[in-house]
Amino acid sequence: MKRGGGKRHQDGRSVHRALDQIPSGIDRPLKSSEAEALTAETLKSLRGKEFLEKSIDYFRKSLETVALRDGYDIGDYSPDRLRIVDDHWLESAKEACAKEGIPPESGVLWSMYHGVGSYFGTVIIRNLGGRWRTPSTLTFWLSQALARPGILFNHWYVEVKGEKIPVFRIARWRCDGSGRVRSLAEAYEKIASGKSWSD
Repeated sequence: MKRGGGKRHQDGRSVHRALDQIPSGIDRPLKSSEAEALTAETLKSLRGKEFLEKSIDYFRKSLETVALRDGYDIGDYSPDRLRIVDDHWLESAKEACAKEGIPPESGVLWSMYHGVGSYFGTVIIRNLGGRWRTPSTLTFWLSQALARPGILFNHWYVEVKGEKIPVFRIARWRCDGSGRVRSLAEAYEKIASGKSWSD
């Protein structure tokens, strides 16, 4: 994508047209044209609630698309599929962080946390109920101004029976080697049994 694409890019019209091609709550992998239209750079030009709500669908479907290319079908959002996400992405990311000395809070990893967290949250909602709770617009702008995505994800979660499930932070903790979260599958099982994910 060209930089400084004039008012057309700055006012987000091209982004809105791309978003309009993708129905909310889609249940299929993204088409190539859809994926190309919604690059990470383009998503950044969205603001506030619009970004937050649309990005959940975009990032979870992007993860599903990558999984299909790698030979894994995770499109039914069953809890069993969390083990694939654990083993195929998060364990590899954990090993890479340790080997390369990449801090878990590194911006390069937050796109992965975004995809995994969006998928994890959707699995929870579809199988256990609940709903997304998105950060305020003020929190969104603060995280953008400080270039600290962790601020945003600290306030973005799934609520199930009154419990806040910080799905994006759980994805991050799975990779940091602290042992706070051993696996998404285990965290899900705790939630499903009525326990706190952090017990």
